[in-house]
Amino acid sequence: MKRLDLATVEKKVSRRFSLGPLTFSVPEGEIVVLLGPSGCGKSTTLRLVSGLDRVSGGTISLGGQVVSGNGTHRDPRKRRVGMVFQSLALWPHMRAVAQLRFVLRGKGLARKEREGRIARSLDLVGLLDRKRAFPHQLSGGELQRLALARALVVDPEIVLLDEPLSAADRALRTRLLLEIRRIQRELRIPMIYVTHDQEEALALADRIVVMREGRIEQDGTPREVYEKPRSRFVASFLGASNVVQARAIGNGGFATPLGEVSCPEADGRQAAWLSIRPEAIEVSPEGVACDVISGTYRGDRWLLQVARQGERFQVFGTSPPEPGQRVGVKIVGGAHLLEDDASVEREGEE
Repeated sequence: MKRLDLATVEKKVSRRFSLGPLTFSVPEGEIVVLLGPSGCGKSTTLRLVSGLDRVSGGTISLGGQVVSGNGTHRDPRKRRVGMVFQSLALWPHMRAVAQLRFVLRGKGLARKEREGRIARSLDLVGLLDRKRAFPHQLSGGELQRLALARALVVDPEIVLLDEPLSAADRALRTRLLLEIRRIQRELRIPMIYVTHDQEEALALADRIVVMREGRIEQDGTPREVYEKPRSRFVASFLGASNVVQARAIGNGGFATPLGEVSCPEADGRQAAWLSIRPEAIEVSPEGVACDVISGTYRGDRWLLQVARQGERFQVFGTSPPEPGQRVGVKIVGGAHLLEDDASVEREGEE
């Protein structure tokens, strides 16, 4: 079975930055997205899995066999790992079919098997009829798919994608994410996809591993991570969130600057940090008074920035905002308890 396992993996990168310990798995048939800001260790993790870097501690296993750690370090060329780089790293002087032939050199494959693999990989990404094209003759989407075909042709145990769509426009990114998902579902190859884009993560992942400063902040399904963020960092990084300090008023209820909210999981606490998503708040004449700062059009509604008592919040409204306008804001949904200690500063505040 194709499977990746990281067990307490560590890497000393510099005096100021160390990665890990990281423990997570990517079973057959799953896409795990590593999500986090630049410099949090996402790409370093891929380099360790691919074998380009050596671990400082812990083990990495592919298909149940240790490939890094415990005195073992299997050469990258001997790991069946497919990689799609952010730059794509396609050779400009090679036709599409030659790009795939090149990565199969030295694999000991008979000509028939080699050409069969190449044809299947190109057909899988919809480029079989473009196999004689040079990179400069391909569109942006075709280049992305060629890079993926080159990763798949080696029959990998896992595919690693390092922010491959960062240069794509929104429409192209949406199409390619659907293509990656289709191909992965068909082949059931484990994949790790690195991004700092929360929309990509939510659209693609079976599981999201949120990283911060070389550590894992949270590992869960997109729904778990979005609806039940473990920390203020996760709540603020994955989607819009209002992080508030709340005071208990009994029976699982809490008083916040925007009014009362229910949070049964925090029952028994006198005070707590809570995450309230904008969709749990609406503009209502029955709500507390807030001043509109700005708004962003989201198709069927507006995401408004409002202020109350010196604090800023994000809420949804149905009408275009007028900066300086006073509106009523009411909590209509629930809140989620954050595990952070109250002494920690909020992420993202200026």
